Amino acid sequence: MAYVEVIRNTPFIVQLFYVYFGLVAVGINLDAYTVAILTLTINCGAYCTEIIRAGIQSIHRGQSEAGLSWA
Repeated sequence: MAYVEVIRNTPFIVQLFYVYFGLVAVGINLDAYTVAILTLTINCGAYCTEIIRAGIQSIHRGQSEAGLSWA
């Protein structure tokens, strides 16, 4: 939950700078393209997680029980 909130509440460019310069600070040197793909993956993962969570919560409890009754 904290991961999703932190990623969704910071701009993508700030995340990109944190990852690009943060990895260099700890001694990991990656090229700009790799850092961009990594940051985009982290960002999209948080947004997709929130979309799936909202979709699951939008299903009424009775519909979930009806679907489970067939199993």
